[in-house]
Amino acid sequence: YVKQETGHHTQHKHFNDIISARYPSTLRLQRWMARAADWIWGRSRRFNVAYAAAGEVLSYGVARWTEGHLARLMDDADPVAATLFLWHLAEEVEHKSSTYQVYEEVDGSKLRYALALALAFVSLCTFTAVGTLMQLWADRRLWKPITWIRLIWLSVSVAFVLLPVMVVSALPGHHPSQMADPVFLPTFLAR
Repeated sequence: YVKQETGHHTQHKHFNDIISARYPSTLRLQRWMARAADWIWGRSRRFNVAYAAAGEVLSYGVARWTEGHLARLMDDADPVAATLFLWHLAEEVEHKSSTYQVYEEVDGSKLRYALALALAFVSLCTFTAVGTLMQLWADRRLWKPITWIRLIWLSVSVAFVLLPVMVVSALPGHHPSQMADPVFLPTFLAR
């Protein structure tokens, strides 16, 4: 698990460097994200583990959503970026309950978990939206109606997957291992 997460971090950093080379304004966003992460990791150990467990569940939800939209997302995608993205999501599915199990041992409070989950969701949405808008602005696509139609469709369709996953994962007695895995991503990882 730690090896996978270290690999994820390294690849995220490399990917962000590529994005920042093309979209320099995202360097500011990365600084904001670093400040937010410093604030989050400055909280209690219990909250940190709850936040990490929440992040794993959100990643699992994104993996489920992605599998349902593979063709639309990946048909014209850069093969290297697409492979990296699918590899990351497949590994998130593979260890969707690892951090949660640690959280159960450290604390297990569903209230703290729900608060961490809400903060993780707001952070994910905020930073994704700001980064997307920065890139669309740089590409001069921000004011095109089709851009907004696609953004709204993506946002609503992701919400219809993530919100139920979040609610179910915060219920008493629920464990992430009870969630059904997507079919394609574990097969992709095995390959």
